[in-house]
Amino acid sequence: MFIDAEGTEEQLKKADIELEKIGYLQSNADRTSVVLLEFCLEDVPGSVTKVLTLINDFNFNISYISSQEDGTGYQHFKMGLYVEDSDQISVFIKEAEKICKVRIIDYNSTEKVFDNSIFYKTFVMGLTQTMGLSEDISIELLVHVNLAMQTLDEQGLSPYRTFFSISKFAELLGASKGRAFIPRITTHKVSDRTDITLIEPPCGSNTTIIRSNDKVLFVDSGYACYTDEMLEIIKKVVVDFDNTKKTILITHADVTIAVYCLCLMK
Repeated sequence: MFIDAEGTEEQLKKADIELEKIGYLQSNADRTSVVLLEFCLEDVPGSVTKVLTLINDFNFNISYISSQEDGTGYQHFKMGLYVEDSDQISVFIKEAEKICKVRIIDYNSTEKVFDNSIFYKTFVMGLTQTMGLSEDISIELLVHVNLAMQTLDEQGLSPYRTFFSISKFAELLGASKGRAFIPRITTHKVSDRTDITLIEPPCGSNTTIIRSNDKVLFVDSGYACYTDEMLEIIKKVVVDFDNTKKTILITHADVTIAVYCLCLMK
């Protein structure tokens, strides 16, 4: 159970003491861990029951569980087991191997491991606040983050590094919104009829505008989350933007670029 509480330092310390007395907080943190295991079970009703019974016998808690049907006669159940005594896990695995094949998903022990839904829900909430996402997009993002976590599990990789990088990138994007969006803009005159303008936002995703006679070529368009900011700048660079013939060349996929391209080409 995860409890998020607010209060003064004195109140929180008092709460910790009382919760520890009744067993809701564990004081033996050095010996507790979450171990992620994969159980290869026949894809038939009730096949997971023996494993769950064994987990109950060892008094382990399940912090994470994931399984997906793949068209074969087996399913690979991944379970994060919260183990208070690490010595027990070896004995548990030996007993579990009598039931089915068991694989230990070897995460890098130097990294923090997140093996339950509380992680990716909190992760999505953070992105929603940072980027100002709508409720519908947040729900869709939650689904994709869950799938990404399962994909990382399949590859035996720690989700921490991936999601940490995404979080830092989102923080950078959020910090450059609105008035904080101050790109470097340079213009190079190629000839009497042609000039090139380079827009370099603080968060990357450069956009190049090539103007020749009455035509304009955009090379890439930047991130969709900066649609308003970029359009304001572009309309200053391209005189009579709405009535100018525009073409766009996309060299690589930026974040949700399609939406922005449609707006840009109107």
